Amino acid sequence: MNHGYYDPDNGYSNQENLYFHLIKDLDISRMHILDVGSGRGGGLNLLYNKIGCLSATGVDISPDNIDFSNKSYGQSIKFVLGDAESLDFDSSSFDIVFNIESAHCYPNYKKFLEEVVRVLKPGGLFLSTDLVAKDSGHNKYYSNILKIRELSDIFEIKETDITQQVSDSCKIDSDFAEHWLIKKIAKNMYEEYNNNKTKHISFYCRKVA
Repeated sequence: MNHGYYDPDNGYSNQENLYFHLIKDLDISRMHILDVGSGRGGGLNLLYNKIGCLSATGVDISPDNIDFSNKSYGQSIKFVLGDAESLDFDSSSFDIVFNIESAHCYPNYKKFLEEVVRVLKPGGLFLSTDLVAKDSGHNKYYSNILKIRELSDIFEIKETDITQQVSDSCKIDSDFAEHWLIKKIAKNMYEEYNNNKTKHISFYCRKVA
């Protein structure tokens, strides 16, 4: 489950809207898509079965997540167990690589970015959202942003602060989600965002080299 993106003009769930924010104005119908950190597969199900793309592949480090995803969506989407820092795919294989709220957990974010660059086709897109702590002095999340910016010779990079939309989504889930764990996580994250401890950034990066 991602933290969501509140968009009252879109009829999808807040969690699905986070993907719509990233693909705004994009036609993905002829694109091969990879979702790194695909979780339980809901994002790729949206992209492949509801919106429509040419192919969809998910990679996750959790065997339980891969097992659930294959049982739920494996008839149309490929899910594989794997490491974000060592992607088992050919170079220049994908038109889009997604990464939703998971890269801050990776031990070596720079290595992950190198793998993203490798598997993307020329002109391909790296679309990502992640958490960033406001205090940049000691925070690994902020360091990850700097690592993306260091690739400005490889990527055309657009950063967007979506903290308000994500915070609004967390507030809704903290009030109305049925599952107690979702409510708890949403409440904790809403407080982080609302108290200005954390912000949420989306990245639109086009490979130019």
